[in-house]
Amino acid sequence: MKRHLLVLMVIMVIAAFPASFVLADGSRDLFPAGAPADASRGNLQFSTNSYGPAQLIRWRTILYAYMNGGESLLMGSSAVGVNNGNIFVYAPGAITGPTGNETIGAPIYDCQTQRATAGLPNAIGQITTRAEELAGPDTVPAGGNPGGYVPCTFTAPADGIYPVIFYGPAGLGAANGTPTGDINLAAGTNFDATQGSTVAAWDVTVRAALNNPADITGRVYTNYLGMSTGGNGRRVYPTLYTTTTDGYIYQTELNGLDPFGFVIYGSQKGFLDTDGATTLYHDVLSNTANLSALDGGVGMDRPAYPMFFDQPQNVTLNALGIPINPVPPVVTAFSFIGSISGNMSLVGAGGTFQFTSNVDGLYQLTISRNGVDFDPSTLTNRVLRGDTVTGVNTIVWDGLDNEGTAFPVGTYQVRMNIRAGEYHFPMIDAENSINGGPTYTLTNPPGACPPFTGGCSGAFYDDRSYRTLAGTVVGGAVPNTLLCGLTPPTTANSNLLTGFNSTTNQRAFGAAAGGNTNTACTGAFGDVKGLDLWTFFPSGTAATPLRIVATVPPPPPAAPPATAVPAVEVLPTFPPSVTSLPSTGVSPWSAARPLALTLMGLGVIGVAALLLRRK
Repeated sequence: MKRHLLVLMVIMVIAAFPASFVLADGSRDLFPAGAPADASRGNLQFSTNSYGPAQLIRWRTILYAYMNGGESLLMGSSAVGVNNGNIFVYAPGAITGPTGNETIGAPIYDCQTQRATAGLPNAIGQITTRAEELAGPDTVPAGGNPGGYVPCTFTAPADGIYPVIFYGPAGLGAANGTPTGDINLAAGTNFDATQGSTVAAWDVTVRAALNNPADITGRVYTNYLGMSTGGNGRRVYPTLYTTTTDGYIYQTELNGLDPFGFVIYGSQKGFLDTDGATTLYHDVLSNTANLSALDGGVGMDRPAYPMFFDQPQNVTLNALGIPINPVPPVVTAFSFIGSISGNMSLVGAGGTFQFTSNVDGLYQLTISRNGVDFDPSTLTNRVLRGDTVTGVNTIVWDGLDNEGTAFPVGTYQVRMNIRAGEYHFPMIDAENSINGGPTYTLTNPPGACPPFTGGCSGAFYDDRSYRTLAGTVVGGAVPNTLLCGLTPPTTANSNLLTGFNSTTNQRAFGAAAGGNTNTACTGAFGDVKGLDLWTFFPSGTAATPLRIVATVPPPPPAAPPATAVPAVEVLPTFPPSVTSLPSTGVSPWSAARPLALTLMGLGVIGVAALLLRRK
């Protein structure tokens, strides 16, 4: 009876919500009804501006929708019908090149062309109110979703991933417009040409058919999201579901981030050291708002992970080649091979570490100076990081610590792990985050949550100066000092072994408004920086010792040469009657020898005589 009552109550609660609470994919996901009172809106951006060295990441958004053949895409925006505002759909594979700076081919559909078709409603493709945004698209024919906007429509000719791009009224250009930041879209400027290259409200919804009102969620994603709030003091609270290429899904909540104009994305490495390959695990600094040049010659990793607006569907993950069930990492056979023999090396000679991994991923290895402190940032320790492959891996060590000084004579302990599902969320020129966002939650751990502070919400950051692989110190005179900027986090770094609970405000920085000077150190802490936040799913810790000596030990003493052993003369045994001899100083054998020889001679003569007789 209680079970039936519970089911009935659940049904009644679900039925009590209006259709507008059934979310699809679009701005109604990012800025839903019931958002926090201080929440603001970020307009979708598509412009020619960029972030990072060599225009690494464009300030724009390309959406992707997986559809089975015959399924329909229903679309609309606050910019359609205003000057060059439009929506384009592309064939699978029509967008090529590096993620973040793609080459875009010709579209196979655009909303403006459909709007010009005779007999269709003038309002096609237009979202003109907050209520229409929340309601989503109406059906075709109309009436299946009362209150919804009249959509532009595209039906997939075959299974595939179809790119979608929204243009603001300014079309393709650098006109950033003047977004209002208003979630409720109360001002008319949210729907006119002042949107510039941005779009205030937008929607792209997958349905089984045009006349079917049921939204199919988890089909739409983007690799990077370019937006603008139009000013500081406008905090955004979107929730995204970032999926690593090895199948780990992180619910990412911006939690009041205040970045003004921004691009958000996820990648395996975040920022890169001076070799262009090794994960930096630090922030990056610049003197330009778009981070076109980074201090110390460090770099940025490209966007690599799809970000969904709802929990991704398996069919979408399959189309992307992402495993449904992530594999937990395991490290085995960890050892050190020294420059002399075994695990022994000379001072400054280093050696080679070897281990076996069951997955592709990243590793972190720390040589502790005292056997107790394994913090990778300790200057007298040594941290080594890099990529792993499935199977046997080798790591070369030069014998030096983090400051470039040779480890002295002694025996040292080494620990390492490998990391699957590593996820970095770089905050590019995000001036303020007074609530400490973003927050992470791993939604599909393979077994228990990782052993971090915060468990599945554990994450890491390090807002201190550092030495690059090239030897340059970035952010201060010496490593491990707090970076400049107004109102920094009260704690300069998380515990780099156990992390921190990302749902707390430990990493809060900046002010409630302002701070955007576009000059290093004079604005809010996040201004003209790239702030990294990362997490991962670790293997168990593997350990091995190594030994450093001053000189090559002398070889062990050689074994003495073999000595010739004289032949042993086999002599007859004493007769039973001979038991002892007088103590004359002569051995019993010496005394008995003449008699024995005589007897032997007689025996030989007797045998010879017997043989002659037989003849």
